[in-house]
Amino acid sequence: MTNDYRKGHAYRMRTDANYRRTREEAFNETFLGRSLKALSSADRFELMLHILDGEKATFNEMLEIYEMTNGNLSHHLNQLKKAGLIKQRGLLTDRRSHYYLPTFYGRKLIDTLFKLNNLPTKSDIVENNGT
Repeated sequence: MTNDYRKGHAYRMRTDANYRRTREEAFNETFLGRSLKALSSADRFELMLHILDGEKATFNEMLEIYEMTNGNLSHHLNQLKKAGLIKQRGLLTDRRSHYYLPTFYGRKLIDTLFKLNNLPTKSDIVENNGT
């Protein structure tokens, strides 16, 4: 009988470390968690800003600008794609024709981050130039 009680008691008790880990895992599974994790890299954040600024950001163009290896650039772009911040277009057979565009949510997240830091967003600049 005491063994059953101890098992149940040990099962019900959770350490703070376990609770914290499960809470962080749950957050990382959300869109916001995946997005912020992807943008936590300075290289990926720069790539995201470049993709937001350009009409069509091609793979080769970014390779020349950021002086990364093919594998490194491909890894960073895949992380942004997995987070749902960018989308890839172009022929799948020819890597040179690939270009990247921001998703609606990627654009909104970057705008929100800029507003939180009191920085002008691209839409703010366009509105001010138009008036």
